[in-house]
Amino acid sequence: ADAVRHVEYLCRPQLGGRLTGTKGEILATNYVALHFETLGLLPAGDNDTYFQEFEFTSGVSAGPDNSVTVGDQALTLETDWRPVAFSTSTKVDSSEVIFAGYGLKAPAADGIEEYDSFVHLDVKDKWVVAFRFMPENFTPEQRQHFSRFSSLRFKAMQARDLGARGLIIVSGPTSGVKEQLVPLQFDGSLAGSGLPVISVTDAAAAKWFADRKKDLVKIQKSMDSGEPAMGFPLDGLKIAASVDIRQEKKKGRNVLGRLQINEEQGYFLA
Repeated sequence: ADAVRHVEYLCRPQLGGRLTGTKGEILATNYVALHFETLGLLPAGDNDTYFQEFEFTSGVSAGPDNSVTVGDQALTLETDWRPVAFSTSTKVDSSEVIFAGYGLKAPAADGIEEYDSFVHLDVKDKWVVAFRFMPENFTPEQRQHFSRFSSLRFKAMQARDLGARGLIIVSGPTSGVKEQLVPLQFDGSLAGSGLPVISVTDAAAAKWFADRKKDLVKIQKSMDSGEPAMGFPLDGLKIAASVDIRQEKKKGRNVLGRLQINEEQGYFLA
């Protein structure tokens, strides 16, 4: 009955899931501290209280020093582009650009052939443009095998290991996503990618291709077949960027109580 009573309180909608750093957490920890006191537990937190505060990273946001320049044209933050949450905060001088399809580099598996978007591509010190997900027409077996390799973090790691200067993610016209730009959302990991990673709209990327007499829609549809396809340089295109990712800090708290034991008399003090 006690357990049911505690669960009923802690699961109330007013506590909002008791997320760390929220009002719901304060209500929940107050409840637990009061129960500790009722049980006769002594305060074991900071300053003779039941609470122990700690600081944590609650999210990320775009800082004031964010910019992308294509040639002599500046892209607009949140309209044309957005930094990706795990991007390194840095500045990149105007650099050449390579298109690497879906940016996948994965070994062969049972009945599934190796896939390498970077075959014959020299991406060292260049931006890599890659589609966001994996080819639309992959079989269920291929999707399962490539799920790890198609994550944005993994694509960024592959580009970094190949010496790329940065990674540019494009959702692509066949992806059908509601939001073309990758959400600036903290994924719980403080590890960065080791290089700048940005997301651009289909329209921004399509212009780069159209200026070189290439059709982004046709290219993605061709690559959606699942057959490996060659990437290529976007000749004459140069991009400079400044990426500024800020970690947002909040405070949460633990609840600590101590059960005092009287060793001489051999009983608990409650």
